[in-house]
Amino acid sequence: MIACLFAIGMAFGVIIAVGMLFFVQMKSIIRNRTGIEDWIIKKANHRREQNNIEEAFIYPYDLGKWENMRQVFNWSANFRPIGDGFEWKVVSGCDQFTLSLEQIAQKEEKRAHSVRYTAIRDYNGAFFPIKHGCKTCCCIPFSDDPRMPICIDDEIMVTRWQKHWLYGEKVLSKSNNPKNKTKKGWFPSKIVKLHPTSMEKFDQENVDHEKND
Repeated sequence: MIACLFAIGMAFGVIIAVGMLFFVQMKSIIRNRTGIEDWIIKKANHRREQNNIEEAFIYPYDLGKWENMRQVFNWSANFRPIGDGFEWKVVSGCDQFTLSLEQIAQKEEKRAHSVRYTAIRDYNGAFFPIKHGCKTCCCIPFSDDPRMPICIDDEIMVTRWQKHWLYGEKVLSKSNNPKNKTKKGWFPSKIVKLHPTSMEKFDQENVDHEKND
């Protein structure tokens, strides 16, 4: 009896898990976009809102629900793949590079808003850097991005901020250790301070803001 109940419970668990997977996959197919493309669209809309750009971003591969599904299943041609894998059908007013150009514009804007920091303490790239405090360990970023080892006086361009953590790219490294090959990644915020050039930038922005007021 117990074994039967256990088996039924496991079966329901599998049904729920597979059902959720089916829902996620069908949602991607119907909209003809992946999770990464969702993120690009979200940033594209935010970029236009922040910069007061009136022209809306048009996702080039959303051809409508039924056509999106046909692009995957192609039931009208014995389920043979559509296209050559290099060029895809796009909506009117877009081309094969619409999404790529938007990504380039986002990266350029990210670099323009990056802030330069200087390392004042070493960090060995540990996932749980206990010596940098409990708060740092409790607020670790949950992502696939790596941790970046840092040496004193390294200079980093930071593009992302999270509580007690920063994400950036090294622009000047003082380390001669060949193992420290990681040039991008997360690191604790308490091991760095603002670079003098960034402080000047913030001071100038404050002056300009006061003038506008």
